[in-house]
Formats: sequence, structure tokens, C-alpha cells
Amino acid sequence: MGALAVPGPGGVLGAVGHQRGAPRRAAPRRLRAAERVHLLQPGPADMVRRVLRLRGGTRFAAGHPSRDPRASRDPRLPGVATVTTTRFLLLRHAEATGNLGGQTQGRIDNQLTDRGRLQATTVPSSLAPYDPVALYVSPASRARGTAAPIAEAYDLAPVIDERLHEVDHGDLDGMGFDEIREHFADFLEQWRDETFADLRFPGGESMGEARVRMLEVLDEAAEQHGAADVVVVSHNMALKSLLTHALGVSMAAQRRFHLGLASLSVVERRPGEDGGPSRWSVVGLNEQCHLPDE
Repeated sequence: MGALAVPGPGGVLGAVGHQRGAPRRAAPRRLRAAERVHLLQPGPADMVRRVLRLRGGTRFAAGHPSRDPRASRDPRLPGVATVTTTRFLLLRHAEATGNLGGQTQGRIDNQLTDRGRLQATTVPSSLAPYDPVALYVSPASRARGTAAPIAEAYDLAPVIDERLHEVDHGDLDGMGFDEIREHFADFLEQWRDETFADLRFPGGESMGEARVRMLEVLDEAAEQHGAADVVVVSHNMALKSLLTHALGVSMAAQRRFHLGLASLSVVERRPGEDGGPSRWSVVGLNEQCHLPDE
């Protein structure tokens, strides 16, 4: 009779066979229903892990493939981590003067309002479940003002990168809707179309072009920092161009979700296979629980 591999909780336990003349072993007793239920009940450690998952799932043992959400597994080799995941904590800047007047804010360098400065002081608390190791920031004053409390709270030196700036609104920068409708009616009509990803602002750029530069920054940051939490402070349309890419939806889908001022969204990036494009997933969108009550 051939040998039989018997799987157990830790893997294959060994080979078991019956030899002629050898005493037969008694068949193992089957578990009663109550015993099976007891074995399925979580122990204290499991309960703690469940609570941590509900609170953000970010304080598991770093580098442990069964604990660290940033470590992915090769399904062919259970338990072996083979893919490095970088988690990006994407923050939209706090309220700036342009937000009050309903004007477009591309490269125009508006400052934070008093309310915006208050919002910025609460932003570090939104990052408490994470362990940020780097801080990348748009050069706009409203972005740098939002990033300053983060830099102080987590002892991070901001990396200012022009590629994280807002979509360049060109000739429309600083205009209100009525003014745009009066002077750029044709552009506004095209903007309402579902295929506007490559539509450039007059004298500016398209959301598709903004997406390319945003991805460049995040790809470089992932190469540098590996399995880590990286903070990025940027702008509404620039972040939406990135999030639609991570979601795998058309650019027009950016109209169907909102990014509030000083809000936090979280995405994860994994390297592509065999040099292919990186893989993205969105794990948090427009989180604003940290903001002060109005």
C-alpha cells in the first residue's frame, strides 16, 4: 500500500502507511459539533487583530506577510512575501482664499484662510494609524501650509516637487464660473463631454498630462522607500487624476466622487510583473473625520 501524505495545521505532517503484520491504529475520534465550534472561535490575539483592522489595520508587525497589509503573497508559495507594497497617504490642501470666492485655482498661489490653517493643524491626527517616512508636497503655498504641521509632528523634511502641482488652468486661472462661461463657452461645452481627459485648458494642460507627472513622482517615491507609508500633499484635480487611475475608471468618473478640503485618501501601489505597469488599489477615499466641527 502506498504512503499517504496527511496535511495538518503546519503543513504536511508525514507519510503514513500500513505494513502487513503491524498493529492497526485506532481511527481518530471525530470532533463533536460543540468542539468544532470552539475551535472556530477567535482567541484574544485574533480579536485584537480584528479591532486593529477596523481601526485602519496599520499597526501589524512590519514585514510579516501574515500581519503587514503592505506585504503581498505569491499564491504559489503560501506565506512567502514577494511583492513590495507602498502605501500613499494623499491629502488635499486645506481651505485657501480661492475656495471662498469659487474661483479656479491652478497655478495661482492663494494662501490658506484662518479656517484653512485650523484645518491644517488637525491633519496630522488623520495620519496617526500610519507610520509615515516621507512627505512630498506641491510647491503651492496652500499645499506647503497644509504640510507644515505634518512635518513638525512626524519630524519629516518636506520634499517640494513641481510635478505635484494642481492641473495648470492656463488662461482660466483665477476665474469664476460666470466669467469662464462668458469668455470660454466652447471650452466649457467640451469639458462637459465624457471624453475630456486629453482636453487642455486654454494656455494650460489636460488632466491626462497631470496624471502622467503625478504617477512619475509616486513611482519614484515607491522605488526609494519600498514598503512604507508616504504622505503626498497636493490638489483636487491632480489627486482625482491619480485616483481614477488607481480605480481603473475613466477620467470622467472624477465627477462622481468628492475630495473635501484637507481630506485624506489612501492608495496602495505594487510593482508590475515582469517590468509591466504598476498595480494600484484604493483603500480609503475622502476621509474627513479629523477635521474640526463647523
